[in-house]
Amino acid sequence: MTRSNFKFIFLLFILSFKVVLGQDEFIHPELNWRTIETAHFYVDYHQGEERTAQTVAKIAEEIYGPVTSLYHHQPSQKVSLVLWDTDDYANGATYFYDNKIDIWASSLDFALRGTHNWLRNVITHEFTHDVQMQTAMKFGRRFPAIYLQWLGYEAERRPDVLYGYPNVVVSYPVSGIVIPAWFAEGVAQYNVPNLDYDTWDTHRDMILRMYVLDNHMLTLDEMGGFGKTSLGNESTYNAGFAFVHYLAGKYGPEVLLKLSEAMRSVGAFNINYAFEKVLGVSAKRVYDEWKAFLEEDYRTKTDAIKKNLVEGHILEDRGFANLFPQFSPDGKYIAYCSNKSNDYFSTSSIYLYDTRDSSEKELVDGVSSELSWTPDGRYIVYSKQTRFNPFWYSLYDIYAYDLVTKKETRLTRAMRANYPSLSIDGKKIAFVIERDGTCNLYEANVDFNQSRLLNVQKLTNFGHGEQIYTPHWSSDGTKIIFVYSITDSRQLAVYTLKDSSYKFITPEGEDSRDPVFVNHDSAVVFSSDRSGIFNLYRIDLRTGEIVPLTNVLGGAFMPSVSTDGRIAYSSYHWNGYKLAYMSECQAVESIPHYVVRIDPVDLASISGEYFPSGIKHFNDVHVPNYKSKPYESVTTSMSFYPVLLYDNYNPHNSFFDELKAGVYFYSTDVVGKYDIFGGATINKLLERDLFLQLSYNDKLPGLSSLGIYPKFTLSAYNLSRQTYGKIGLGADTIGVPVTYNLIDVNAAFSGPIIIPSMNLSLGFMFDRYSSTIGGFNLPELGAYV
Repeated sequence: MTRSNFKFIFLLFILSFKVVLGQDEFIHPELNWRTIETAHFYVDYHQGEERTAQTVAKIAEEIYGPVTSLYHHQPSQKVSLVLWDTDDYANGATYFYDNKIDIWASSLDFALRGTHNWLRNVITHEFTHDVQMQTAMKFGRRFPAIYLQWLGYEAERRPDVLYGYPNVVVSYPVSGIVIPAWFAEGVAQYNVPNLDYDTWDTHRDMILRMYVLDNHMLTLDEMGGFGKTSLGNESTYNAGFAFVHYLAGKYGPEVLLKLSEAMRSVGAFNINYAFEKVLGVSAKRVYDEWKAFLEEDYRTKTDAIKKNLVEGHILEDRGFANLFPQFSPDGKYIAYCSNKSNDYFSTSSIYLYDTRDSSEKELVDGVSSELSWTPDGRYIVYSKQTRFNPFWYSLYDIYAYDLVTKKETRLTRAMRANYPSLSIDGKKIAFVIERDGTCNLYEANVDFNQSRLLNVQKLTNFGHGEQIYTPHWSSDGTKIIFVYSITDSRQLAVYTLKDSSYKFITPEGEDSRDPVFVNHDSAVVFSSDRSGIFNLYRIDLRTGEIVPLTNVLGGAFMPSVSTDGRIAYSSYHWNGYKLAYMSECQAVESIPHYVVRIDPVDLASISGEYFPSGIKHFNDVHVPNYKSKPYESVTTSMSFYPVLLYDNYNPHNSFFDELKAGVYFYSTDVVGKYDIFGGATINKLLERDLFLQLSYNDKLPGLSSLGIYPKFTLSAYNLSRQTYGKIGLGADTIGVPVTYNLIDVNAAFSGPIIIPSMNLSLGFMFDRYSSTIGGFNLPELGAYV
C-alpha cells in the first residue's frame, strides 16, 4: 500500500462526514459583528442590519414563552440568532443540536407562498424547529448520530503493497432524530395555535386544491421527503402544513407534542410508530381520512366555480415556472421566464414567444425576474443575482439584453436593485432596493450606450420593514404604481412624482399584486385573492369600481395587457404556472366567493392560552432600544458522533481485530469565525486513525488591512497499520511484525479568486512515513530480539 493510498482511504470518511455538517461556502470575515443579549437569546448581527437586530430581539422574547409552553420544553442554553444581510436571499436555518438559528434579513417573495410579516414568521418558524426537534431526540443534543462504517479493499497484495484501494465504502448514520419532512415543516409552519404569524393563505390553498382536484395529491410516503424540485419541495411543506392543521384540529394541538415525544423512542424508526402509540391508529389510516375530507371539501367548494369558468388558453405548459409575461411594444411577441425542463426557479431563462406563428426561442439563461421592454423593442431589462462583487455576495443587479446584438450588458454593480420597470419612453427606470429588511422605491435615468444608470434617486423613505414589489410606470411618466406590504396582505399604491406622495387604491386585508396601468392610465389591471382565489381584476381609478376579468379554478397572476387589449398572464395548475393568453379584456359579471379553510373544525374554538393577546396584534414599528456590544465568540456545544468501523484491510486478522471503535467530534463558532473537527478510531491491535482539523475564518493581522481575507486551515493526521513481513538472516527467513506509521500535517491559506467557484490555496505540507520492525525469535540462538 503506497503512502498516498494510505491517506486517501481515511480521507474518504472524513470528507463524507463534513458534507453532512454543511458548512457555508462563504464565511465573510470582513464583517464586523455585534451582539444583543436578551433573557433567552443572543442576537448576533453585522453592520448595516441594526433595525433588523432590534426587531428580532423583541420578537424572539415575545414568542419564547408560547412556543416552549406548547412543547413543554426549554432549550438548555441561550439560543444564538445569527442575522445575515450579505445576500439578496430570504431563508432561515435551524441547527437544533447547536441551539443556533440563521436568519436572512431579506423578506421572502416566492411565487409559491403568500405574504406574511417576514421576521415574525421566520423567527417563530425556526424557533419552533429548535424546540420541537429537541423533544424528539433519541440520544440527546450532544450525540446527533452513531456511525456504522465498512471499508473493503481490492485483492491486490505485494511486498510493496500492503493492501489495495477500497472497493467497498459504506457509511450509515443511525440518526438521533427520525422525523419525516412533512411533520417537521408542518409543525414549524403551524407553530402556535391561532398566533397566525404563518397562516393557511390563498397560495397554500391553491397548491393543495389543484393537487386534490386533479387527483395528484402527494402520498404519505412522498410527503416524507422533499421533491427534488422547487415545486416538489414546496409541495411537501404545503401538504405538511395542511396535515398538521388537520391533526391539531381533530385531536387538539397537544397531539403534536405527544407525537414528537413518541418519536424519541430508540425503537421509533418511522412516524407510524408514534401514530400507533399516541392515537391507536396507523398514520396511513389518518392520512386516508384527511384525504377523503379534502376531496369532498374541495369538490363542494368549487362546484359553483366550475359552472362558469372564464380563463385563457395555455400557450406554454412545459415547466412549472412560466412567469412574468410581457408583450412587446408592437404586440407581436411575449417575453417571459420559464424553467422548462429544469428543476428550480433559479434555473429559468428568458424566452421570446411569437404570437403570429407560436414559435419561440431562448434569449438568456439564469433569469427569473420582472421583464421590461424599451419602446423600440430592442432591449429587454431584467434583474438577476450575481456574485461578481468584491466579497462574493449574491446580489440583484439590473441587466439589459440587446435583441439586435444578442448580448447581455450589466447596468448596475452590487446595487441590490430588483423589479426593474422602464418608463414608456424608455428614458427612466424604476426599481426596488432592499437593505436591512426594508424596501424602498428608486428611479434613475438609463444610458444603454454607456451601460449604466444616471441620477439615481430614492423616492420613498421606508424604514420599518416595509416591502415593495413590481413597480410600473404610467404612460405619461408622472406616476408609478407599486405593491406595498408590512403585515399579511398586499395593497396597490400609486406614487406621484410631482409631489412625492402615494396613496392606496385597494383595501387592506386582501392580497392584491402585479398591477399595470391600462386605458390611458384611467384603470389598472391586477391580480387579487378578494374572492378567495387569485383572479385578474380591473379597477377604474376615477370611480374605484373593481370588476373581475377571470374566473379560474387555480389562480391568475402577472397580467400583461397589449395596446389592443389582449392579456397574457401566468395561470396556476396542479403542475405549476403556465403561460396563458386571452384575446380580449372583458369584465365577468360576477364570480363565486370561495372560502379558504383547511381544517375539519374551526380553529377559533381552540383556546388561545399559549400566548398573550398582545403579541398577536403586534406593532414592530416601535421596538425597545436594546443595548449591543461587540461580538464575543460563542461556540456551539461539542457534538460527538460515536463510530463503529469494520476495516478489513488485513485478510489474516480476525473479525474482532478488524473492528475499530471511536468517535468524531465537531464544534464551531456560531458566526463561522472558526471550527474544530476531529476524530479517533482504534482496534484491539492498537491500530489507529486520528485526525484533527482547525479552520480560522476571521481577519488575519496584516492581510485584512490589505483587503485580503483568506481562510486558514490546519490539519493533522496520524494513522498506523500492522502486518507481518519476512527478513532473511543467513539461510533462514524469519517472520517479523511490522508497524507502518503515517504523520501528516497541512497548513493552508485559501479563498476564491476571479470567479466564486475558483479557489486558490497556498500551503505547507509535512509528511513522515515510517515502518518499525517488532520483536522476533532467532531460531539459531533461541533468543527473542
